[in-house]
Amino acid sequence: MKHIKYFLIVLASVYSLFINLANAANIYTTSSHSIGDITFHSVKETVHPSATGVVQVLFSNIAWNDNTSCNKRAVYIRDEDSHLVSAILTAYTAGMQVRIYVDDTLQANDHICYVRALKLVKS
Repeated sequence: MKHIKYFLIVLASVYSLFINLANAANIYTTSSHSIGDITFHSVKETVHPSATGVVQVLFSNIAWNDNTSCNKRAVYIRDEDSHLVSAILTAYTAGMQVRIYVDDTLQANDHICYVRALKLVKS
């Protein structure tokens, strides 16, 4: 009986994971965008807890490929995605534009979506 209970818990967890993956949409920008401002939030953020440890990147107007509730001015990059932080800083410093890829099932306050990939575009 004990093993059946554990099996059902594992089965429910796997099912939940697949449901979330099935709902994840491939949301990306329809064109490249110039970077506006970049804000680095503290890992001990107290005023805006949803921004703890993230890098917020602002744009003038993000044109997404699909009908999504993702914010049209800002995206977040997680602090553990240091390679994406490096890429956005490189693009910003070099004056390059970027294409942004997000998973719109992961959103913070104000519908700010988390970056899952960046493409740097030469002007």
